[in-house]
Amino acid sequence: ATPYQVAVTLGDYVLNSNTEPYPPMTVGVTHIKVHPHFKFTPQADRYDVAVLRLDRKIDYLPHIRPICLPDKGSDFQGQYAWATGWGALEAGNFTIFNFYTFNNI
Repeated sequence: ATPYQVAVTLGDYVLNSNTEPYPPMTVGVTHIKVHPHFKFTPQADRYDVAVLRLDRKIDYLPHIRPICLPDKGSDFQGQYAWATGWGALEAGNFTIFNFYTFNNI
């Protein structure tokens, strides 16, 4: 996809719902940097990550915060972590998970 075919929605924890306490924000993308080893296959489970440059500055809100990327070589084995998002846990099985499903791993 080109950047102009992609939009990013921030702060939307329950998709297709109007019951959230804060409104989501949708912004455009100006640049996509895909991991150099990613290969699009039916089981694209390795290197399935990209960094996006958004088309505007994002003001942080209670439900919209930045992520912190670790230094190269960082080891987090045995430590607690937070994860959030939507996607597949196995090939061919795309599921939208509740925000609280995997928030403390």
